[in-house]
Amino acid sequence: MNLANLQQAVFTRLSGFTALTSQLSGQGVYARKPQDPESEDASVFPYVTFTVVTVNPWDTDDTDGAQAIVQIDVWSRSQSRQQVAAILDSIYDALHKYQIPISGANTVDCLFAGGPIITDDPDGVTTHGVADFRATYDSF
Repeated sequence: MNLANLQQAVFTRLSGFTALTSQLSGQGVYARKPQDPESEDASVFPYVTFTVVTVNPWDTDDTDGAQAIVQIDVWSRSQSRQQVAAILDSIYDALHKYQIPISGANTVDCLFAGGPIITDDPDGVTTHGVADFRATYDSF
């Protein structure tokens, strides 16, 4: 399935994509963001989290492969959906049709798969954006 290597490849691409990271605060890209000691502190925003939400087999006669959906989440407190939209645009530029180098695998493609969805978080101050990308690869 090569899940850990896929997660590392997504993290490496997003955290190294300057057009994206220049819009984020702090480290900015997380596989899982740690809880902030002060939840009212807006200085940690905006940031991006991601997770692999589904993996389906994509095997051939000779290789074991997978199609994985990676969900990318954007979190902002700018009170502007435009900031979230701009960050989602940069994520699209970083991942769509990018031959993401997954250790131990041959990447077939990485394509935009759905979204974006931009909503107001129930806390009343956070804007949340979501986009999905499908990575198809086979292991060697």
